Amino acid sequence: MAVVKPAPQEPFTFVFVAAVVIFFTLFLLFGQEPLSDTSSDNDLISDKGEIIFSADYLSLISNKTQSARTIDFGDFEVGYISNNRAIESIDSLVVEKGLFKSVSKEFSFDGDNLENANLVFTVDDTNNYGHLRIYLNDGIVFDNKTVNGGQYTIEFNNLLDHNDIRIEGQSSGIRFWAPTTYILSSVEVSASAFDMVDEMYSFTVYDYEMAGFDAMLSYEVGSGSARLDDFNVEINGNDINAEKRPMFGSLYKETFDRTDGVIAAKPDTNYIKFFADGEAMYEVESAQLTITYFDSDKAAVSEYTVVVDEDTYDDMDNKTIVLEYYVDKLSDDALLDVSLNEQMFNQKTELYENQIVLTQDDFRRGKTNLLKFSTYGIYRISDIDIRIVDDDNFKIF
Repeated sequence: MAVVKPAPQEPFTFVFVAAVVIFFTLFLLFGQEPLSDTSSDNDLISDKGEIIFSADYLSLISNKTQSARTIDFGDFEVGYISNNRAIESIDSLVVEKGLFKSVSKEFSFDGDNLENANLVFTVDDTNNYGHLRIYLNDGIVFDNKTVNGGQYTIEFNNLLDHNDIRIEGQSSGIRFWAPTTYILSSVEVSASAFDMVDEMYSFTVYDYEMAGFDAMLSYEVGSGSARLDDFNVEINGNDINAEKRPMFGSLYKETFDRTDGVIAAKPDTNYIKFFADGEAMYEVESAQLTITYFDSDKAAVSEYTVVVDEDTYDDMDNKTIVLEYYVDKLSDDALLDVSLNEQMFNQKTELYENQIVLTQDDFRRGKTNLLKFSTYGIYRISDIDIRIVDDDNFKIF
């Protein structure tokens, strides 16, 4: 009996079935999306925020020459210092004492923080009929006749919290018809007092000196200083001295530039203040401020127009706006000025990444905005962009 074999299937049938199975498997796994990565540049931009301005490359090269100006403050003392305090000053004074006429002079002063006091006067004229008598707190400190044209100094010790001085003439005796008369001039009362003394000087930094501005304050400390507490130097309220208890005989130099924020971008009058804490006293010698600046007017400048329409401006509300740029070359001691609409940003540019945080108020709604880079050195900048970011995802470098 013959064996009948089944007829062979077509290879196409197996291929077709396999293809159908693979298709439905891929459909279930990936839907209708293709397998390749199609991340777009728009996805990257949305991660960083909305870019409203971008520039690829900027090269700034400038030649510079440098000049200097020195401001001298001289020698002085600051801190808890004994000094001469004026209490009373009278140009001319007449005292008389007689049977029919009596004229005297009295005045008072507080003795807080005072040491010894002095009364100084000149006798312009006198008839010397009686003594000239001077009291301190009802105690006699001078009782004698004087010489015409003589200058006298009377010392007052053991001062009280409140002190009274009285100057009078004494009786003319048997010359009762004519009073004793003393005509005094240049009458002054002064005392040695301990006070907290500081020194403040104003100075001007001119607009043309702000290009390449650097400054150095130098001073020495005298051997008579009492280093019981700190010595301080401030410029416009900014503390600039690193050494708080400087040693005798050493030369100290404090340096700063415009990026330190001590000097304003367009300053008028600045002030420098020297002072001490507690009961310290410092003798400051040969204090001077040297300002260094570029006197060349050949700055390298590059300007960009940033257009901000009304919708973009409204999108900035309650958002952080960031200006970012990358520096891959800069010259030594070079400064880069960055401004938007003539507003200078007080920030020091570093090598590699740089970032300036802006706000909506820095821009003009529906108008063009001027972004400006300027230097008296050499800079190579790339990847400049301004973007709006969400505060929640924003991180400063």
